[in-house]
Amino acid sequence: MNREEVMKILRLIYEKKVTPEDGYNLIKELVEEAEPEYRIKGKKLSILVIDKRTGEKKANIVIPANLASFAAKFVKGKHIYTNGMPLDVELEELIREVIKTTEPIEIDTEDVKVIIRMVN
Repeated sequence: MNREEVMKILRLIYEKKVTPEDGYNLIKELVEEAEPEYRIKGKKLSILVIDKRTGEKKANIVIPANLASFAAKFVKGKHIYTNGMPLDVELEELIREVIKTTEPIEIDTEDVKVIIRMVN
């Protein structure tokens, strides 16, 4: 959220160019766009990979959410592999969605289950 943008909206309200309700909605949109940045501060992202045949954890990665968000940009368009087979997923989109909604995402393949979620 940019201070200048909020000030412009407040100025529009003061000058009666927009209603207070419309101004509120505009500011709310700005906050919602910026919210993921604030939501991840101090939080971590967990990526758990479970072998479906044995139930064994193949990977359990926990990293700062802001680092995961940053790093995901560098794997954009690259395949993620499990047991030598590429997963048809876009990691950056998945991480962005988990951060935005804070709901875990599960990916099921024939061999593994991948769970990406936010943790404290």
